[in-house]
Amino acid sequence: MRHTPGPWRVNDWGEPEYLDGMRAQYTIEARGDDRTAVVFEQDDARLIAAAPELLEALVGLVDYHDTDEEELPEVTAARVAITKATK
Repeated sequence: MRHTPGPWRVNDWGEPEYLDGMRAQYTIEARGDDRTAVVFEQDDARLIAAAPELLEALVGLVDYHDTDEEELPEVTAARVAITKATK
């Protein structure tokens, strides 16, 4: 996978900064102080910061459920999400 390796963390600037006229208060940081994203809402920041662990967990679950039996719709949906995140 080519994304910035996790773990990622949310950094709250405390006071909002304005970027292109939009209020931004959170950054997602990986590997020390490498800024990966600037985010406007705290809930979005938390979800983005969890992305590397969520992807790893989803890949593990799909691998665990990789059988010759008919695939559950949830496993198919997980495969689509993994592809969306990695291609």
